[in-house]
Amino acid sequence: MKTKPRPMVERSPRHTLKHPEKLVVLVGHHVVALEPRTGDELWRSRLPGVFGQSIGTLLVQGDVVYAGLYGRLHCLSLEDGRILWSAELKGLGLGLVVIGTENGPSSAPMALQSVVAQAELLD
Repeated sequence: MKTKPRPMVERSPRHTLKHPEKLVVLVGHHVVALEPRTGDELWRSRLPGVFGQSIGTLLVQGDVVYAGLYGRLHCLSLEDGRILWSAELKGLGLGLVVIGTENGPSSAPMALQSVVAQAELLD
């Protein structure tokens, strides 16, 4: 019997998901917070200057969400999705933003069908 290979997903550092009651995903040009047990949408925030489908990096740290894509870094409120600030990162690579953590390599996003999510894996 053949089995499908399991996807490789790196475990996120524990400090990056302080509020486990919210799962934050990047869908197209929106950052969306979901209730992980029901999938109910808690809030949705459109990122300025982003069009079409996007794959970027998300990091939840404390009470903010950092979203990096298309050469910009956005900081959003985890509570309501309000954009607190945005910064253009001119002249840095191909417009991809990687967010590092104090525990080592950057948080590893999972990418599938134009959706990127960062979540703590359950044991």
